[in-house]
Amino acid sequence: MTVWQGILLGLLQGLTEFLPISSSGHLALAEHFFGVNVEEFLPFDVAVHFATLLAIIIYFWRDISRLVPGREPYDEDWYLRITGGGGAGYMYLMVALTMVPVAAVYVLWKDDIAALRTEPYAVAGGFIYGGIVLIVSDILALRGKGRGMGLGMVDALLIGLAQSVALAPGVSRSGTTMATGRILGLSKEASFRFAFIMAVPVMAGATAVELKDMAGFGNFWALAAGMAAALVSGLGALAVLRRVVARLGLSVFGSYCVMAGIVTIIIYGRGA
Repeated sequence: MTVWQGILLGLLQGLTEFLPISSSGHLALAEHFFGVNVEEFLPFDVAVHFATLLAIIIYFWRDISRLVPGREPYDEDWYLRITGGGGAGYMYLMVALTMVPVAAVYVLWKDDIAALRTEPYAVAGGFIYGGIVLIVSDILALRGKGRGMGLGMVDALLIGLAQSVALAPGVSRSGTTMATGRILGLSKEASFRFAFIMAVPVMAGATAVELKDMAGFGNFWALAAGMAAALVSGLGALAVLRRVVARLGLSVFGSYCVMAGIVTIIIYGRGA
């Protein structure tokens, strides 16, 4: 991999990790187009995911720092809509519950999920499925009346289940978790913030498990350039996403995902 390929793929990771259009799907297709061996690509994949984890921590640092025990109560509306006034301990419980389904799915079907990455039609199916979920969530959220304060335990497990489905390439983690939050009645701001705060332990755990693989990447400068590009583009994508979700909802991204899936099927159907 060259430095320029590293920058391009890092930008792609940073943008698609946070914009709800599936980073795993776009990176899997990029591997095919660039002719990168999947096993050789793994260390780079781990590195840019670590960079996007840093982007989340930096962007949401004010919110994350307020969850430290001993800090004064956090009374912003989005936070109360999740905790119901239960404080940081209740937020920890909600985040922990979202991790249960994704951990179970990862342990049981890790190899099967990894194999899907090499199947363009599986990636296309993920794009289409994820896109439909985003579009439907906007429709249901508009028809719903919203919810009172506080997520329930079942709600957290359902959001975690949505996150576990997003282990499949082509399905956006941020998109499905935000969409599920909206379907359950969370506000746009609450679903946006919770979707990324709950991602921190999952992404940190996944990075820790795969960290040893980073040592196998030969081109240090391509790795460093990709990480820097992913960090910067990730911060920009988060800022853009918050504004777009607030004004337009998730359907605009859902439409893109459905089209991406259809285009992928057409391209590979012609033997590309």
